[in-house]
Amino acid sequence: MFEKLLGLLPYNPSLVHQLGFYSERMREEASIRRIGMVFIVLAFMVQFFAVLSPPQTSTADSVNSLINGGVSLTNSTDAIQELTAACKNNTRHYGDILIAFHISCTAVSQGVPVNIHSSARDYYSMGWNPQGPTNKNTGEATHEVPMVIPKVGTLYLRKLSSWDSVPPPGLEYKTIRVRTSDGTEVYLIRDCGNLTFVGIPTVAVQTGGGGYVPPAPTPTAPTPTSPSTPPCQYNSSLPATSPLCFPPCQYNGAISATDSQCKPCDSSVNSNDTIACITVHKTAANVSTGVSDANGTTAQPNDVITYTLYAQNNGKADVKNFVFQENLSDVLDYADVVDLHGGKSDTYGLVTWPAETVKAGQTATHQITIKVKNPIPATPTDQGDPMHFDLTMTNVYGNAVNIKVPAPPGKQVETAAASLPNTGPGASLLVGGLVVVVAAYFYSRARLLSVESNIVLHDSTSGGMA
Repeated sequence: MFEKLLGLLPYNPSLVHQLGFYSERMREEASIRRIGMVFIVLAFMVQFFAVLSPPQTSTADSVNSLINGGVSLTNSTDAIQELTAACKNNTRHYGDILIAFHISCTAVSQGVPVNIHSSARDYYSMGWNPQGPTNKNTGEATHEVPMVIPKVGTLYLRKLSSWDSVPPPGLEYKTIRVRTSDGTEVYLIRDCGNLTFVGIPTVAVQTGGGGYVPPAPTPTAPTPTSPSTPPCQYNSSLPATSPLCFPPCQYNGAISATDSQCKPCDSSVNSNDTIACITVHKTAANVSTGVSDANGTTAQPNDVITYTLYAQNNGKADVKNFVFQENLSDVLDYADVVDLHGGKSDTYGLVTWPAETVKAGQTATHQITIKVKNPIPATPTDQGDPMHFDLTMTNVYGNAVNIKVPAPPGKQVETAAASLPNTGPGASLLVGGLVVVVAAYFYSRARLLSVESNIVLHDSTSGGMA
């Protein structure tokens, strides 16, 4: 348009009024493009600095964290002091957990800050929350292992990579490296305090009664028989020197009580390990819809769900002081407790019932009744702890029960955004840079046309183009 007016102006001086209008429009356009240019540059700078300092995964303030809120990520000295204080104060059993793996508070105070990468070694991280055999977000195996810790209860080991918020090769984690009494390296993740091991540790009994139990002693050889040998104290029909004179196993009278096979069940490590005979599982029923097996279904707002926990004693001995323990933290994202049926919950959603005896061959049960919230919360998924606010109520007690909830509008947007391709920081910066260049070109062009039109207009009105 500018070139056309400029070419016709010498032959038609009356076009000077159109040139003046065009000049005014160019000044306005240049002003608007300048404002747009400023905002585009600011957005590019924010993205640039975000790439320079990329986010790291975080489980801070998560119910899975051994230390709620974690410790300092910026100052390693403060982090070590905070971890040592948590050990000495036994914050949420942190000291008991460390002791179970032969880690002293002194060893924590002597820790060394290091960064570990989730894909570098066979790392397993320990936390409060069960996740189940598979990661419900990625479908990958978590290799989860429940571990009974003395004085604490059940904690859960799983692959460290199952907490990554990005695809493989995973993320880097800030940790404090400590050593057990035998020199084994253990890593304490700074943003949650969770213990991380290389492989699955063998210090604690994974399915038993908590803590390491030494094997039964080898039976001693019988003493030679003599004519005056008294009768066997365990069987008066046998002499005391008989090879068959031994304290009988309470589960099998044909073998000695000290025999390694004298166990209440095959899963036991010795004769006293009765809790290993307990197998647990759970079911969930949607009372509102009459669905007896709600696993894998979608619950609607205000639906009432009843979970039933089972503990079956498959052994030959009663299990005394058995404690039902259930973690509701993920369920409480989308539901409220209606009735714990005799259980008590702490601030982290961990429900326990009074210790009881589960007789041999019998099954004990407990129930929890919850009600789905109305409206469904639209809280975004925690990238550091992707188990939470993912539109699924996951509950693990032996087996995993997953009950979905409908997505509110806000979560639908989040879900749609998550399905977009991940272009990575390099591609994002490239696109942002191209946008800045294009915006700068149009701004410069509008400014140049405004200046040139003013020059032509000035020359025309002063007779310079006559």
